[in-house]
Amino acid sequence: MNRLICVTFLLLFTFQNSISAQKKSSEKLKPIAFQIGKWLAADIQKSKDGRKLQFGYELQWFDHNKTIAKMTITGIFDDGEIRIFWEGFKNWNAEENRIVYSGFSKDGRIAQGHIEIESNKVLKTLYSGNGPGGKKVFIEDIATIIDTNHYTTVTRIRMDGQTAWQTVNTDRWVRIDNQRFNDNLKF
Repeated sequence: MNRLICVTFLLLFTFQNSISAQKKSSEKLKPIAFQIGKWLAADIQKSKDGRKLQFGYELQWFDHNKTIAKMTITGIFDDGEIRIFWEGFKNWNAEENRIVYSGFSKDGRIAQGHIEIESNKVLKTLYSGNGPGGKKVFIEDIATIIDTNHYTTVTRIRMDGQTAWQTVNTDRWVRIDNQRFNDNLKF
């Protein structure tokens, strides 16, 4: 009987600690919660084949406890095609004491890094991966919150062996209900 009581107590204690750890993890992800939803870049670009496209971005909770967020980046073309370019995950890593990021492109590239909280309006995602030709590339995405429905990102890269960062992209993101091409989007 004493053994049953001890085992029951141990299981309840472990379960309570697990719930507590999940709650702490979900609280640590609050800085990225503003990105939960569907977004569309306000700027129109041209694809390699000359079609107009906008980048789409969706971040959704992957688990019920809101401890892992799944990201999908798409190209949304003016003819209605939607192509997934990149998918990834953001989660709290207790060992590193920060939000970490792992991403995977449809052409086989892998990126890993972390998110730094610069302020309550600015998040910086720093990650590295294999770039064109297999050379290591370092990437810095700086997200600045404008309001609940708008934010901007500046993307900078640095190739392995270089010290200078080069700005390669600036996007203005608008929260949307449906990811479809919209060349009348207001930022």
